[in-house]
Amino acid sequence: MLSRWFDTMQMSKGAYGGPIVHWWICSFAYCGSGTNWTYEGLIEAYLELHRKTKNEFWLKRAIQAGDYLASVQMPDGTYKNSFFENNPLYGSSSVHEASVDLGLLSLATYLEGLGRESNKYLDVAIRNAEMSLYQRLWNPTLETFRSADDRFIRGSYVLNIMATVAQVFLKLHSQTKNPRYLEMVLSTLNRVLRYQRKSPDSMLFGSFPQVLKNSDAFALYNARITAFLIDVYETLGEGKALEAAELCGTFLRNLEQKSGGFALLANERGKVCNRPKLIGGAAEALRVLLQLKKLSSRHSDFDETPHIEWLLKLQDSIGGFRTGEGFHYDVRKGDYKDIFHVCGWNDKVFRLLASLFSGYNIKDSVITPMKQPCWVGDVEAFFVENENEMMIQDKKGTIIYRWIKGDNLAFVDNDYLKYFVRISPAQSIYSYSLRSVASVFVH
Repeated sequence: MLSRWFDTMQMSKGAYGGPIVHWWICSFAYCGSGTNWTYEGLIEAYLELHRKTKNEFWLKRAIQAGDYLASVQMPDGTYKNSFFENNPLYGSSSVHEASVDLGLLSLATYLEGLGRESNKYLDVAIRNAEMSLYQRLWNPTLETFRSADDRFIRGSYVLNIMATVAQVFLKLHSQTKNPRYLEMVLSTLNRVLRYQRKSPDSMLFGSFPQVLKNSDAFALYNARITAFLIDVYETLGEGKALEAAELCGTFLRNLEQKSGGFALLANERGKVCNRPKLIGGAAEALRVLLQLKKLSSRHSDFDETPHIEWLLKLQDSIGGFRTGEGFHYDVRKGDYKDIFHVCGWNDKVFRLLASLFSGYNIKDSVITPMKQPCWVGDVEAFFVENENEMMIQDKKGTIIYRWIKGDNLAFVDNDYLKYFVRISPAQSIYSYSLRSVASVFVH
């Protein structure tokens, strides 16, 4: 079902678009194809399914994605529309470019193993890594990667982005044996490890801060750092990387929710923020914990069952998985942002499910249109999706939002622009928290 839903989100062969819901900022108006981290999980899921089923359909989908990525590489090595919630933009997008490269490198390695032509995809990834990631982001003084081009955000060092960029050069070293790549990986590893929290009495034990200063620790971003650490261990045999991954796994397990999934973050005071729960973020955390379960006796007792059961309940009849739970400022109301199905979150679920699949054949499945009640602010509405469109209507049938799949832009009713133009979900939720605090004093 999920692969069929992805097919409905293609703008052209291998190009995936649609609205973006994110914890930080949403993009509902621009829905054109984006060259972002969607392709990391998507390509790797297709390759995993081909590995297990030998069905050429899956390899064809992976190659189509790779061909599209090659077609949108710019002369300076960057990719067209390689941002996520901030598209359409040109330039270096660091973590999203790196994730695209990871998908391309997985494709190149897999095709090489099959004895098929792979240099095309390797060359595209090298061009981006050298001309964009290295030229724009490498700091030779600190010997690590910035998280953004200094022309945009001066002095930005976000640990999960540093780790993801270094992951690209780790894979490139495996392909090319270039010693410079290895040096950059190891120096970035040491820089990242420097910031791991080691106080066993802290809720943040084992976690990495979001930035270099002591601040929030997000489940999703700690999972991405853990993925880098596991890759370093499995590729280079670095014991300190596995030890750090084990500690970070402890933090992720501290964020487990009894109902399934993981809390969004814990802050430096040790307070846990339970909402919104990101579905794709939970899939990433679950994936690395399953890897640790195989690698580490410390995590051999991890029980993935409640998380998988919770996850599967969040797939709709159209085939896509929802973005989150708890985006509305009022916890009693199901938010429209919760329900949207986003390529750049569903790829993470897809990769997880592909890794769990143990059969040889995948039964043909059917997707059907859906209609789900939701709230847009304080207005009751319905979210509708079929193979051709996504739409939100109020109870009177007035169209609030409509995206015709394949179009670059969506329609938004003028009266609802504030809910669909660069809205920050974080601000809405924090506003609700402040209202809750204020109500204690008022009453």
